[in-house]
Amino acid sequence: MELNYGKNFQDMVVTKLSREDILVVLLGLQMFWAFYTIAFSSISGGIFFAYFIFSGKWKDLDALRSKSWFWLALAIMYWAPTTLLWSIDKVSGSNELRSLWFYGLLLCGATIRWTDRRLRIILMMFVVGAMTNLIVAIMEYIDIWPLTAYDPRQGLVGYSYRVFLGVDTVPLILFMLYDIKNKFLFSRSLYPAIIGTLLVFQIALTQGRTGQAILAILLIPFLYLVFEKYRKVLVLSVVGVFIIGAVSVVFSPFIQVRWLHVVKDIYEFYNGHPDTDVGLRFVFWDAAFHMAESHILFGVGPGSFWDYTVRFIKAGVVPHISPVTWGQIEPHNSFLAYLTSYGLIGLSLFVGLIVVLWRRAWESRLRPASYFQLAMISSFVIGSFSDVMIFRFACVAPFMVAMAINDVKC
Repeated sequence: MELNYGKNFQDMVVTKLSREDILVVLLGLQMFWAFYTIAFSSISGGIFFAYFIFSGKWKDLDALRSKSWFWLALAIMYWAPTTLLWSIDKVSGSNELRSLWFYGLLLCGATIRWTDRRLRIILMMFVVGAMTNLIVAIMEYIDIWPLTAYDPRQGLVGYSYRVFLGVDTVPLILFMLYDIKNKFLFSRSLYPAIIGTLLVFQIALTQGRTGQAILAILLIPFLYLVFEKYRKVLVLSVVGVFIIGAVSVVFSPFIQVRWLHVVKDIYEFYNGHPDTDVGLRFVFWDAAFHMAESHILFGVGPGSFWDYTVRFIKAGVVPHISPVTWGQIEPHNSFLAYLTSYGLIGLSLFVGLIVVLWRRAWESRLRPASYFQLAMISSFVIGSFSDVMIFRFACVAPFMVAMAINDVKC
């Protein structure tokens, strides 16, 4: 019997590509559902891992052994559960460790052979998720959305939470700047310009100070990155940014009130009243540093932050806060969360992973995939200084999916 090796090889390639396309779509669902609900995100994540295993794709993990980030991510996944041995609250610690499955998105997603088309699928599902959520938010505001009502305290958040909305939306806005010039996702510059502008005003019309701060910090540097060789365009863009910013400050009551509260909260804290939004963060960060001081190498274990903070409050080690606010006790910082839970060992692994991924993206920063990764890393890291983004599915899932775009030539 004579075999047609060319046909057999072609069939094999087509089968393998179709499997990888399914995995790409399932990863894209993580991007889409980031603006909506953890339930659907978890379900699509479970389907992704199940298909990854039963399709035999797991065998390709062996090819990642030459990557330094692969070993750093793997080390985190092994070290973090070990620290549960000395945790005070093992039930809460086990719940915290569930966030480690996000590293699986990074490892498994990196086995995919990424192409322009697959990158566009990921980006487009991210854009569709953001824009449909914005449409829902507008329909809530004009009272024609039948499922949920508009909350004037939150603003135009739709189904998302104000903090996570900003962290996820800013990278999209930054990529729309890239697409205006390079037309990678859309064929006309008008479309990303409209999408980016709408998303900017959505952030301005919510209570999400984190997203507003991230956008204010990153917008001009990324404008320079994209339009460095087009000085007239760069100048006009910077002027446009200041105009949009001025309009947002004047017409957005959320920006006016929320940022005035920051100043007021800091004043209240230094006058002996820490029971404010910003003041509580100062107290929790103070408690985190005390934990690190006494458990620097191995940490206090996952799930123990609340217990240790309450001890410090009762002992007068940190400023006293009302028991009513104890339900908000958490590090409010990704780096302090790793330092307190997993010690200096865990923090070093986490920071090392971030640095390696950032360096990889920076080396080819003008390519679409690397530029998107750079935007995601920058937004995630800045947001991590005010909240525990590494434990928040709506932020860490899109981040890990973006970082999984490995060795892409586009």
